[in-house]
Amino acid sequence: MGVADSVAELGGVGITGVLSHLRARITSRKSVSQANMAKSEFGSSDLLLRMCHRGSLASDVGEGVGSGGLVKPRAATLVEVLVVVLITSILAGLLLPVFKQARTEGYRASALGVLRQTWLATSLYRENSGGDPPAGLQSLVESGFLKEPRFLLLPGDPYSEGYARRMGECGNYGVSGRLTFASSVEAIFALDEHGRQPLLETVTAFDANPGWYVVRIYGDRETNPGGCSLGEWYGPRLRVNADGSVRRSSYIDKDPRGYRRTCTAGLFTDVDPKLLCPVR
Repeated sequence: MGVADSVAELGGVGITGVLSHLRARITSRKSVSQANMAKSEFGSSDLLLRMCHRGSLASDVGEGVGSGGLVKPRAATLVEVLVVVLITSILAGLLLPVFKQARTEGYRASALGVLRQTWLATSLYRENSGGDPPAGLQSLVESGFLKEPRFLLLPGDPYSEGYARRMGECGNYGVSGRLTFASSVEAIFALDEHGRQPLLETVTAFDANPGWYVVRIYGDRETNPGGCSLGEWYGPRLRVNADGSVRRSSYIDKDPRGYRRTCTAGLFTDVDPKLLCPVR
């Protein structure tokens, strides 16, 4: 049909009618072109099967099919949610103890490094003092052999001022640390009120290679941690001996009635605490 025929066919129709007629013809030509392309690519029978399959899928799923023909995801059931929660709880129960153990081992590694450095500072002090031991950690700091005391406060210490300083301030067993800095490390060289070193004297009478410094913050305390009665302690301890060797062992001491106690001298040696601190 030519242009003249189209004009004659439209007749007296206005501009709006002409535009509508042209738009319909363009749309019709596009549809024919798309159909030809689909036929050439898939074949008419294959295209028909695809269209039928899509229609049956839409009828089967119903409301589950979106406007684009995609299946909408369904919500999880209560049973599925409970199974996921159960599996997560089991995994957490298995992994949390592992993480806790790894953290504790990291703390102990830090403590071993601190003990070795403190032993080295003490050895240098003795070389410069003719073999005399220092009067505790405070003496090492004041003499300049331990220039950075902040590293003596170890991670995991239950007290902000340090376990050793808390013990010194409590003045238990007649031994006073009187540290002016936070510390988790206890020294066998601590002085008593008379200026003597009772721990060193007691331990060296039974052990020729006593521990010089000990860390026991990773043990267990049976008393109120907020008070000064910290004597009933037991558990793992780390110590560095006079020869520079580092030893890890467990400590436990009981009186004749079966109550736990702590012989402070026993922290620095493996000698039976009952020999070091006889029960009266």
